[in-house]
Amino acid sequence: MRSAGEINIQSLPGFSRLFLDYVAGNPDLNTLYDFRPDQKGYEYAIRKVNAGQYNRNILCDVITKQYENSGTAIPISLMDRLRQNNSCTVTTGHQLCIAGGPAYFVYKIASVIQLAEKLSAMYNANVVPIYWMASEDHDIDEIRSVNLFSKKITWNTEQSGAAGKLQLNDFHSALEEIVNTLGSSPRALEVASALKEIYASGKNLADATRSFVHWLFGDKVIVIDPQNTELKKIATSVFRDDLIHGNAEKLVNETSNWLSGKLYDVQVNPRRVNLFHLSDGKRERIEKTDSGYRLTDSGKEFSESELIELLNADPEVFSPNVVLRPLYQQIILPNVAYVGGPGELAYWLQYKSMFDHYHVSYPVLQPRYFAVQITSKDLEWMNKNNIAPRDFSENYDEHLKRKLAERAGEELSLENEKEVLNLLRTTITEKAALADSTLRAFADAEMKKAEESLKVVEVRMMRALKQREEVFTGQLKKQYDRILPNGTLQERSESFLSLYVNTGIKVEDLLNSELFPVSGVRFITTEA
Repeated sequence: MRSAGEINIQSLPGFSRLFLDYVAGNPDLNTLYDFRPDQKGYEYAIRKVNAGQYNRNILCDVITKQYENSGTAIPISLMDRLRQNNSCTVTTGHQLCIAGGPAYFVYKIASVIQLAEKLSAMYNANVVPIYWMASEDHDIDEIRSVNLFSKKITWNTEQSGAAGKLQLNDFHSALEEIVNTLGSSPRALEVASALKEIYASGKNLADATRSFVHWLFGDKVIVIDPQNTELKKIATSVFRDDLIHGNAEKLVNETSNWLSGKLYDVQVNPRRVNLFHLSDGKRERIEKTDSGYRLTDSGKEFSESELIELLNADPEVFSPNVVLRPLYQQIILPNVAYVGGPGELAYWLQYKSMFDHYHVSYPVLQPRYFAVQITSKDLEWMNKNNIAPRDFSENYDEHLKRKLAERAGEELSLENEKEVLNLLRTTITEKAALADSTLRAFADAEMKKAEESLKVVEVRMMRALKQREEVFTGQLKKQYDRILPNGTLQERSESFLSLYVNTGIKVEDLLNSELFPVSGVRFITTEA
């Protein structure tokens, strides 16, 4: 695999100003985090974690049991390292999308693996990569589809509740469609064979996702399922405080208001209670009422004492939302850094005061790796036609107009002529008015007709050139459809699996390349 160039993230749509300013190191945001994702920042963050107190034995015992119950081989070397008193982690989290979902899921995990290796080497530290499964997420619509070669394949399940508990007994039709869409090439058959085993009937989605991650990455990462009684016991005091006092809402809203005052878009709006209640097939929001608490779907009510008693007896049924989930993660993991995309890091920046209130270590926020995969044939075409990756930050129509003019050997835009005509319009209307003041409006209207005629001429010139350059126009459109399908980055829609079948770029290629520092969206291709 090799890099073919990159697009600076500052020139692409889909990246919030808050995220871009954080990456750029805007000093206005300094109070929203502890350490920068740089050499000095990581050094201090590792020291801070090493000075903290963590229940590593409970953590490792829980993870070991999860692997044993799932039937997936445990990454023994990493687990041995995690159990040591000086262990640190770097973590990324993601939903349990079928077949991995968008390609950036793979880029996120590759990022934590390589970052852990780099930090371990740079600081003589014991840093372990973690993938945190969003097993309690209940938004099934967001995870049950995957795009393969721009075709959307959906798992039509009627199940609901926490995603990790979804059973794969009704996944067969979606699996067959995935396999058929991948095709019959050797790489496609390799993927199909693995998926049939990973998503076999009788498993749940959490176990299948753990298996999928280890099929891709081998023993280079630890997968953790946060839906666990022993882990949630560690965070019970925070859950209790949120139920009774609602401090998270107050603190996050203060930061959100400050961000809004700086004209930043706010990613997350906290609630009075930032916990859900889990039961079979349901994840219901807990709502504060005048008399106590209520579950929003079933309407079941609790007094404060009843709900706190339930929390103490069975903490696993309490599920943190997007506000408390990062706090829960940092309480149970000796975590140095969180690796995420633009949306994730934007909402993490709302939480610093909440972490301080609960005396929980705030991690380094590390942007993940961004990539576009192209074939060597695509790269050859781009080079032949003098097109660089940065050119795709330009609107397709403007890019096409510029390239067609370039291929024609002259500037075909009539913008200059329009400016000349506009000057003539002013001169002619003034002269007409000198002859007769009533002629000003007439002359102005006639000149407007001339301007419209000029636009028609330009459109017809461009249409004629497109027809003459029909092959090039179609080829450029195909490149945009691959790189920016529906105006979004390839990695946000297309699956890593179909990209692998198409380009041949493997996970090992990613891990063996330099993913850091992250300065833009990198174009990658196979070796020529």
